[in-house]
Amino acid sequence: MDGKVRDTAEAPTAIAEDKVRELALASPHVRRAVGDAPIAMVNFRVPRIVNVVTRG
Repeated sequence: MDGKVRDTAEAPTAIAEDKVRELALASPHVRRAVGDAPIAMVNFRVPRIVNVVTRG
């Protein structure tokens, strides 16, 4: 999140981007780091990285 590792998870390589987004945003570590900040975008680098970018 915002360029720093907040959590890791395993998922199949054929998973859809919307499912990856749900998985990432469901993580308690990511939710705590996001807090009340609005999410500007979620970047995907299949199959290895999901980056959540916030504003603020």
